[in-house]
Amino acid sequence: MNNEEQFVSVPVPAHRVQEVYALLAQASASQKQEPTPASDPESGWTEHLVRRMFKESGDPMQRMLRMLAEADGEEVSTNEIATELGLPKGASSVAGMAGAIGRRVNSRYGMKGLPWATRWRHIDPADETQGTETLISLPKWICKVIRDL
Repeated sequence: MNNEEQFVSVPVPAHRVQEVYALLAQASASQKQEPTPASDPESGWTEHLVRRMFKESGDPMQRMLRMLAEADGEEVSTNEIATELGLPKGASSVAGMAGAIGRRVNSRYGMKGLPWATRWRHIDPADETQGTETLISLPKWICKVIRDL
C-alpha cells in the first residue's frame, strides 16, 4: 500500500455549502485556541496585517471587505454580499472566497482565524427548509482601517 491519502467524496446539501466552506476556513483542531476578538491585541491582528490582507486580495475580496467596512461593524449576510457584488454562484461564491482567504491568513500571515465574526441563521425562521445564511461582521477598528485605504 502506498502513502497517498485517500479522500472520500461526501455529497453536501446545497443549503449547507456555506457552512462547509466556513469550517474549512477555520484552523484545524490541533491549531485551535480560545477565540479572541480581532480587536484584542492578543489575537495578533494589527493595522499592518489588515492592510496587507486587503492589498494582497483580489478584486472580489477587496469589494467584499469594503462592503463589510461600510457596514461599520453591523452584520451583512452572504446573500447580501453576493447580490451586491453580482457573484455568479451567490452565497456559495462568498463562502468560497472566505475559505480561500482563511487558508491564506493561516498559511501566509500565521493567523489562527479570520479578522471578522460569523454566525449562521435560518433565512426564514418559520420555514427552516429555506436553508441558512452566514452573517459576517468586522470589528469597527478594522472597518476604519479598510475605509481609509
